[in-house]
Amino acid sequence: MFNKAVIFSLIFIAVILQSSFLPIFFPPETIPDLALILIIIWTIRNGFEKTVGRSILAGFMLDLVYFWPVGISIITFVTISFITSFLAKRFLISQRSWRLFIIVCFVVLGTLINQTILVVFAKILTYLKEETLFSPFFGISSFFKIVSNIVLLFIIYLPIKKIESFLDMYTQKAPQQGRFFQR
Repeated sequence: MFNKAVIFSLIFIAVILQSSFLPIFFPPETIPDLALILIIIWTIRNGFEKTVGRSILAGFMLDLVYFWPVGISIITFVTISFITSFLAKRFLISQRSWRLFIIVCFVVLGTLINQTILVVFAKILTYLKEETLFSPFFGISSFFKIVSNIVLLFIIYLPIKKIESFLDMYTQKAPQQGRFFQR
């Protein structure tokens, strides 16, 4: 129960920071996706099966905060979590020296997938107006969004890793007392 409360609190804080604090420092097109980076980190550490619930919760909370139709962010986060888990099982097995580079590649790929799905849903919901479908991708703003997500990854990776290791230690049961204390 304690683990679930901590995870819920982390997701809630990430969504609030992403929607209210980070827009102060970044233009609207380049706001880092804090919840997305959390999902990618958790997927790399725990796998898709353990992260899918967190992905759904983070997507639901993000949809509520941004007043989007419920399900858009859920679809993007679950898709990104599945792809990250699939690729992490293949590329993060034995290559310790390339691990950080591969994680950065996952963040770049996750950012591009997130933007693509959000743009497609936005165009569908606005009935495909006269602009081309992928027009936001060809601007400099997507490059700055990727860079800001990578910088945010470097800032939060170690604290999230420490929190996860603390939660893992907390969930382990205390060792059973030896036979000397049994009657």
